Amino acid sequence: MSKQQRPKMAVWKFASCDGCQLTLLNCEDELLPIAGEVDIVYFREATRADGKGPY
Repeated sequence: MSKQQRPKMAVWKFASCDGCQLTLLNCEDELLPIAGEVDIVYFREATRADGKGPY
């Protein structure tokens, strides 16, 4: 699958804490295999970089 065809993944924070994002990051064994298959365009807790939308 080419980079243009890869699905985009965005993780948003909907509350005042970062608990859900941290819980997702704790699933690194499950996330690493798919990390090369998707474009992670927004994940504030994991990176400072922001991908351009639309998501």
